[in-house]
Amino acid sequence: MAEKAELDILEIDLPGKEEPQGEEAPPEDESGSGGEKKHPFRVAALVLLVLVVCAAALAWLYFGDGPVGSGAKKPPPAATSEGNFVSLEKFAVNIKDDKGNYRVLVCDVTLELNSGGDTAREKILDLRKAVYRTIRSSGSTVLQDLLKARRQLLKDIEKEANGVLGEGAVRQVYFTKYTLL
Repeated sequence: MAEKAELDILEIDLPGKEEPQGEEAPPEDESGSGGEKKHPFRVAALVLLVLVVCAAALAWLYFGDGPVGSGAKKPPPAATSEGNFVSLEKFAVNIKDDKGNYRVLVCDVTLELNSGGDTAREKILDLRKAVYRTIRSSGSTVLQDLLKARRQLLKDIEKEANGVLGEGAVRQVYFTKYTLL
């Protein structure tokens, strides 16, 4: 019923131990490497891995934020001002519709100012927060009637921006990009 298993025993040469008589020793590698086989694929893979890691690190330092605590102060989020216009770019806002599905509104907003362009540049982060809160609070109304909802949203953004910059500072608000995904 039960059979004994036959085990293969590795033949390892130990220094100081003589080989049993009757057996031949395997031929030695004449390359002088101590009997070790070289694995060119492993060496090439290791070199390639090191190169990829170095390239990724350099790309991260060059294109990314750099190491933590590098002391470089980041500019405010995408905002430009030209004359009496202030452009607030790259808004991406999650909006939940009536069915519970999420949609994403991607837009750029430009404010036309009556005056006070310097004040707007100083309060650019407050303006971005106000615009984001306004879009976020509009909720599913943005999704229903697009043209009517866009007009109402522009009025709401104008009201909030005037609240940040002072009454009458904003003449008109424009969407330079408006994509609903």
